[in-house]
Amino acid sequence: MLTKKDIFAKSSFIAWAIAVGAYFFQFPFSKLSSLILPFLFIYIALQIPNIKIPKNKVYLSLLALFVVFMCFQGIRAIVLGISFSRILRFAAILTVIPFSCFIKDENFNQKKELFLNLAMIKSIILIFIGTIIVHDGDFRVFRDWAYSFGLGDIYFLNRFIPKVQVHGNALLVIAFMLDCLSDKKITKRKILLLLGVLVAGNFAFILALLAFIAWQAGTFAIKLAKRNKYVKYISIAVIIIAVAVLVPYFISKIVEKAATSNAVRLEQAKVFLDANPFIGDGLGCWVTAQTEHLSYNGEIYFELQTLYIFKQVGIITLLLFYAVTLIPMYYAGKNRFIFYLIYLFFSFWNPYCFDVTQIITIILAINISQLGEVNDKIAYYSIPSGLLRQRKHS
Repeated sequence: MLTKKDIFAKSSFIAWAIAVGAYFFQFPFSKLSSLILPFLFIYIALQIPNIKIPKNKVYLSLLALFVVFMCFQGIRAIVLGISFSRILRFAAILTVIPFSCFIKDENFNQKKELFLNLAMIKSIILIFIGTIIVHDGDFRVFRDWAYSFGLGDIYFLNRFIPKVQVHGNALLVIAFMLDCLSDKKITKRKILLLLGVLVAGNFAFILALLAFIAWQAGTFAIKLAKRNKYVKYISIAVIIIAVAVLVPYFISKIVEKAATSNAVRLEQAKVFLDANPFIGDGLGCWVTAQTEHLSYNGEIYFELQTLYIFKQVGIITLLLFYAVTLIPMYYAGKNRFIFYLIYLFFSFWNPYCFDVTQIITIILAINISQLGEVNDKIAYYSIPSGLLRQRKHS
């Protein structure tokens, strides 16, 4: 007979499975996108008994201050006459993301494996499409199909490199990095995930991969250098060579993108920075502007999504937001913290933050036990019991 705990565990797994599955497979099934947010919120609601807030006076003060500023932002937005639906949307995003840092899911291994396997299947789909268009030498049929359903874009770079830039790709690079961190062995899944990321072809993904590789290579070199002083000099030489090779590549890519996407980003930066720098222009504020490349009329997702949040709430609330999300990640362990910094780095330039992508990324980073030791000296506050406990994490 199923206990109450078993029912909660199974319901949590089902909600996670639907949310993650809908995220990855909104391409090619666009209607699945409507399931992502509600089922992710169901999963989070079922995790309330597992909420653990760090017992740290400074952190709790910052958290309380963030809540106060969010209340102020919400009331101010209502006074400014901003649409209640927009206020609610962004208020939910800005509060649920920090809240997700407190989830300590004790039954997460199966959810992790499900996430990685679904990511692998999504990679296989991208590889399959990429292989077909390379074989046929023509991407137009797939591009027209993707355009007609609003699923993204499919094309060639330099006439033969496939780019399958469709919805639901952003978590592939997260899956690859987490799979590498949780298991150092080379597996078919890792290879497929890497190929999926490369076929997706987003420049931000490549930046994230390079940052991840640099981090892992640097960590490995430091360990070797402690054993042998000559390794230190070899490592420095390798780094110099790598920089000499990669810097020209990045310069060429920036120049290549300057006429289009980078120009759009510069325009967006000008639009979003034209705001009250301290408290913003209002939570969920409507952006109306006409630039050389684009016309803005109330959209909610942009390449520079972080700056759009700045325009809404200003620097004070934004810095408090980062404080209340980064500190729990720091307490969770070095690997998790650096991994999250890499995510923030690549998502800043693309609309992969301040949405479900960030929530899922945080939940994964906090709960995958194989990512290394955590600070076992941190006491936490449990919402349901109201008791302070000491716990050593595996």
